[in-house]
Amino acid sequence: MHPFSRWFLVAALVVAAVAAFYDLRTRRIPLWLTWPALAAAPMLHALAAYREHARGAFGLPGPALEGLLSLIGALACGIVPFAMERVGLMGGGDSKLLASVGALLTVRTGVEVQLVALLLAGYFGLARLAFQGRLLATLGRSLASIANPFLPNHRRAAPPSALFESLPFAPFVLLGVLVSVLLTARL
Repeated sequence: MHPFSRWFLVAALVVAAVAAFYDLRTRRIPLWLTWPALAAAPMLHALAAYREHARGAFGLPGPALEGLLSLIGALACGIVPFAMERVGLMGGGDSKLLASVGALLTVRTGVEVQLVALLLAGYFGLARLAFQGRLLATLGRSLASIANPFLPNHRRAAPPSALFESLPFAPFVLLGVLVSVLLTARL
């Protein structure tokens, strides 16, 4: 692990914490938070690699490789949330937040954070439905609506309304970054 990696973990932690605060308060993640982090991360990775005289690979010098890995991290962590945003399953701020975290933490750690956040949000959503007494009905209607593309219009099941309830996602990203920090500290 490069010595400068800790600073990127701290930056991702700060970005995720501020995003969680705004998401819980206003249900929005500000652009002034995500876009600068997304834009600055590749340059900061390249600068850090230059200062540390990092060796490159694949014919690329160290700074270029680190900047490229940051861009790949943003793409790897942003592509699935962007697709989820396009179909209405995730907000735009959430996809930009995950891309920013991916750019700050690069591919491996960024995808780890994303996976932890998605799993925690899924578990929380299921627990919330169970607590409200709607879990089994929602699962049953979800299974019934899987067959909708193959059924005539008059026989199609309406998707359960619980699938369209929103959930602030940034706190789960913050938890994902915290898990990543804890795992990194243990290694």
